[in-house]
Amino acid sequence: MKYAIFTSTINGRLLALKARSALQNMLPQLQVDVFVHQKSLGDETEAVENNIQSYSRLALLMEDAFKSYEALIFIMASGIVVRSIAPYIVSKTSDPAVLVMDEKGKHVISLLSGHLGGANQLASMLAPELGGEAVLTTATDVNGLCAPDAFAQLVHCQPVKPGKLLFFNSSLLAGWSITYLMDKALDCIEKYETVLEAKGLQYKVVDADTLALYLDNLAAGFKAGAGSAVEKSLYVIVSENELKQHQQFLYLKPERLVAGIGCRKGVPKELVLQALSEACHTIGWTEKRIDHLASTLVKQDEQGLIEAAETLQLPITFFDNEAMQEKIYGYNLQESAFVKKTIGVGNVCEAAALCWAGDGVIALPKTKYEKVTVALIWQK
Repeated sequence: MKYAIFTSTINGRLLALKARSALQNMLPQLQVDVFVHQKSLGDETEAVENNIQSYSRLALLMEDAFKSYEALIFIMASGIVVRSIAPYIVSKTSDPAVLVMDEKGKHVISLLSGHLGGANQLASMLAPELGGEAVLTTATDVNGLCAPDAFAQLVHCQPVKPGKLLFFNSSLLAGWSITYLMDKALDCIEKYETVLEAKGLQYKVVDADTLALYLDNLAAGFKAGAGSAVEKSLYVIVSENELKQHQQFLYLKPERLVAGIGCRKGVPKELVLQALSEACHTIGWTEKRIDHLASTLVKQDEQGLIEAAETLQLPITFFDNEAMQEKIYGYNLQESAFVKKTIGVGNVCEAAALCWAGDGVIALPKTKYEKVTVALIWQK
């Protein structure tokens, strides 16, 4: 994951460094970039030692920031933030989490993408580390309820019809019941169940072959039970397939996870498989959640990669330098001088994964294992 912190004052700079340290202690694989207004940067030596970047106008950074980071944290007035990000806000399904805090860290406000983007969860995690209070304004959270889009964020799913979320969340607040129907064919079904149980949510695991019939029977029951308690029942279906539609059904579809791989020449498949397994466990999943593998065209004949893909029964796509360089520029990816000298581009695993995803969020930045590097990308 990649987060960015922006600030414009000296006190804000100090808090930004404290927040970065706290975040990386909680999430060791997290990359956090700190941006400070050039007037508050301090001397050049301090900036280099603390890996701080400078800026002259906040608004000039936002277009790239919305694409490159999963979360944007601002230590400044909320009005400045709103005006700066407004042109780039698109949808709750794609916008990054946006937090705003004062330079004392007293209030950590979840401003944008509270559920699907994870801003509420991030604010709740970060505020205690800074001695402050998380400020959440979403009604379900204020009332201690787990909304379907909050659950979706925890298990990396996307609503098939996001427009239904308002109806589902408002109905939940009005006392309607929600049952989660889990397609038994889902990869890593155990992970979903663990989250459902931790949140105290009602759910059933339904065999994929009978799920369609089950939904047909529910829809018929809604019609027959109009005016009764059954009318105020909602169902969230987590499945790769969109089956029976009904106003009281909300489908969540798992996001695709792509693994970008770089490796040494002659690497055995065992090391590739081990690296993928360790990478997935780092983000709380197993390699079963991976949908696709990606690498550089230079490695298209690497037997270890090909055999690993065959073992996992996953497709693998190899990309040329031109395509990967476009992603390096577009996502401001870090480059290795050695890799660039060797194959012509300085980033393989993140760039290749983003090439396949088209647009994505970095779940695990480039991470080194024995003779293998891996990056994991959630496709948006």
